[in-house]
Amino acid sequence: MDIVMDCLPLDFASLSQEQKAQILDLDTAAFGMAQAWGRHHFELALPGKTELSFYTTDGSMIFGYAIAFRQVSQTGDWVHLSRLAARADFRQRGVGRKLLQQILAATQKAQLRMITAEVDESQAAEAGFYLKLGFQKLTSEAELRSYLKAKGKEGRIQRYMFGQQQVFIKRTV
Repeated sequence: MDIVMDCLPLDFASLSQEQKAQILDLDTAAFGMAQAWGRHHFELALPGKTELSFYTTDGSMIFGYAIAFRQVSQTGDWVHLSRLAARADFRQRGVGRKLLQQILAATQKAQLRMITAEVDESQAAEAGFYLKLGFQKLTSEAELRSYLKAKGKEGRIQRYMFGQQQVFIKRTV
């Protein structure tokens, strides 16, 4: 069952100390200590990116957050979803969907051509989530090479070709 929540721009600097702590705890729970962003990462990575980053709350509890940013490319700018996390006890209740819908609306408003997300091979549930919401998995070598070139990651093609890392795309215009 979906929950009633607001979806607000994620401006880490303007959050209360309690809200910051909730975001940091959620990040650690979602990504593990090895891949968790520390406070400094949120403070350095988010300024100027609030138009595409959001969090969900009922006013006291933060249920999830998403960080997306404009990816600049010679072939046209797009949005890349860098992080999406929901509290474990609120998964399957519309948190991720609401966050992604907000990012999609902002992407369309900015007239950006698509949104992308990367998923590690061990995250089958996340891959299914994106597919269910209309994303397509990039599978052709040509598409993957074009995507990686635009991101400056050409040297990592093998990771993507052999499925260790998957790319999902949703065209918006």
